[in-house]
Amino acid sequence: MPTLVFDGDCSFCRKRALWLRKHDRNALVIVAWQEADLESMSLTAQECAQAVQWVDGNSHAAGGAAIAKCLTSCNQPWRTAGAVMQWPVVRVFTEFGYRVIAANRRFL
Repeated sequence: MPTLVFDGDCSFCRKRALWLRKHDRNALVIVAWQEADLESMSLTAQECAQAVQWVDGNSHAAGGAAIAKCLTSCNQPWRTAGAVMQWPVVRVFTEFGYRVIAANRRFL
């Protein structure tokens, strides 16, 4: 089952994880990296501290790409938004937006 690994020490991240749990179609495991078995997912604490992580079998995504993949497991209209966020021309803006929000999350 796909897993989203987020920063459990970040209140913004915790709120977004709760939002995702509400909108997800029960297709995701959502866990704080501080409580996750990172080794079993081939993740490091450093990777998880730098960006949200999405793991599904042999697939892995981080940052904006991870958010986009998570949204595709949600109900509409979020599923479509997640798909659009993965289009090559949009992906650049997805990552930029993720980086801006991540850098300022303590103010949000």
